[in-house]
Amino acid sequence: SIQRSIHQPGIILSMFAPIIYRSTDNGNYWNLVLGKRGTTKNRANIQWHPYKEGEVWMYGEGSFFNGFLFNSTDFGLTFGNAVNFIGLGLPFGTVVYNVAYNKDSLNVIIAVTSAGIIRTVDGGASWEEFQINLPEESSVTCITDNPNYSDTYYISSNNYIYKTTDNFTKIEKLFEIPEGTIRKMIYNGKDNSLVINSTKGIYLLRLS
Repeated sequence: SIQRSIHQPGIILSMFAPIIYRSTDNGNYWNLVLGKRGTTKNRANIQWHPYKEGEVWMYGEGSFFNGFLFNSTDFGLTFGNAVNFIGLGLPFGTVVYNVAYNKDSLNVIIAVTSAGIIRTVDGGASWEEFQINLPEESSVTCITDNPNYSDTYYISSNNYIYKTTDNFTKIEKLFEIPEGTIRKMIYNGKDNSLVINSTKGIYLLRLS
């Protein structure tokens, strides 16, 4: 994964778990900031916090099929707040699929994992399991927030998309893609829509 900082575009992070490289000049020169060259690499994701300058989250699956989730609050210079999945009661091999934020509560982070949902309300210092009850009682595959409304989130499960406007207390079915499983969703504020990445293609859902 390679991602450019939202707030300082000249800073770019590249990650091949567990190795992280950092550039401060638009990718012309890179420094190794975490890990060792020559180690076994695996899937990784980088996601800059859209509302908190300098904060970035790394997540995915490590070299020995164990998941990871940690962050940096200084544009990728140092790293911390690594989640202890075993300590949370989640099984070894738990993988993180995506993270979601809250514009008005900057320390709230929600992470979707293969073993359920976890949440922090203190910027990653502590985590707890978080239950989301979908109408079909199926597992969550992705969550994304709506920056215009602090308690509005879009949730995917298999081929369904749900919406909550009250911090997950009430959840309504919003849309069903014709085929495939939803892997990722991105809210597009320019035309109030969701860009949906699935195993069968990409969809655009315009929201009312």
